[in-house]
Amino acid sequence: MDPLLDAELEMKRKFDPTETRSLLFGGDERQPEGAVQNLRSELDRVRAERDRLAAQQAEIMRLLNVSNPDKLLHDIRNLLNERELFKALTESLED
Repeated sequence: MDPLLDAELEMKRKFDPTETRSLLFGGDERQPEGAVQNLRSELDRVRAERDRLAAQQAEIMRLLNVSNPDKLLHDIRNLLNERELFKALTESLED
């Protein structure tokens, strides 16, 4: 059997939700409403940040005429390399 899978199964066997809840909420066995509210607001903040970054990526893809998000970094690297080549070319022509 896979050693990573063995380790994961062992962790699941040792998992104690009461102990975990106690660690998360400072020893209090009850789940405080304030902690839940804090987690919800943090989740909302992270979702808003994700949406902002997705919109930014979509705009960059539109500007670079890229249809596949997986190729975005590749195309940006190509543009930066081309820019460096043009810089080198203009510097050599100025000499």
